[in-house]
Amino acid sequence: MKPTSLLNRANLTPFYTYKELIPLCGKNLVPNATERPRSKNKCLDEMQHLFACLKKWEYDDLHCKEFNEALQRCVTENHVHIQAQLKRNREGELKFHIASEGSNVKEHADKMSLKEINTLFKKYPQPDLPKPPYNPHQRMGHQPYWGDQFNLKYKRGKKS
Repeated sequence: MKPTSLLNRANLTPFYTYKELIPLCGKNLVPNATERPRSKNKCLDEMQHLFACLKKWEYDDLHCKEFNEALQRCVTENHVHIQAQLKRNREGELKFHIASEGSNVKEHADKMSLKEINTLFKKYPQPDLPKPPYNPHQRMGHQPYWGDQFNLKYKRGKKS
């Protein structure tokens, strides 16, 4: 039997190994972009029920008062929630506490503002991070001197 490429497994894609060109580490800072407060409830269900009722009664709102009141109640609750969130962000009130072992940091992680995350990073900095003008073309300890890790050998420009 003559060996074919299928028997030689030539058609299989090669296994890809990840090469760490620059160190995989975060920074001790999250960019502080303008942060909009998130609403607790989007009121989509109430709006959907209201529109279904309006369609049923051919856009006569006399029959859909309870749905309209439910939607207005949801909107006012969201407005109060957003105002409280804005006030909390302005005052810088922190919503987390890591000192105890039973603290639920994961529950608060999606609710934390960027300012609070930055204060956490200041309190618990990551060790051994490079200094802020990060050089992405810096050889790491396990990389050889003679290798072209950053694919700069055939790029146009100044030869180094």
